[in-house]
Amino acid sequence: MLAMNQLVNVAAKSRYMYGARYRFLGRALHDRQELGQGAQHSQALHSFFMHVPGLKVVAPTTPYDAKGCLIAAIRDDNPVLYVEHRILHFQKGPVPEATYTVVPGKAR
Repeated sequence: MLAMNQLVNVAAKSRYMYGARYRFLGRALHDRQELGQGAQHSQALHSFFMHVPGLKVVAPTTPYDAKGCLIAAIRDDNPVLYVEHRILHFQKGPVPEATYTVVPGKAR
């Protein structure tokens, strides 16, 4: 929330204001309060950011999608907020060594 102005009024609108590519990748971690986080750290605000025009939000749920979505977000010419749940860091699953992308809207 401390960076709300920079995300909503600067990053999300930069492509429209300046007419050029604007690469921005923000990574955010969200968690449940039951896992030891205080109330101020347990919010999952990705649904709010999904409604900001000009800002793409990625929230992968599998290790495969996590790598593919992160690579796609890095290559995207638009601002992307990459939100990951702490539990994803402990999940196991197949992840190819080769570079691949999972485009927004196609992740599991």
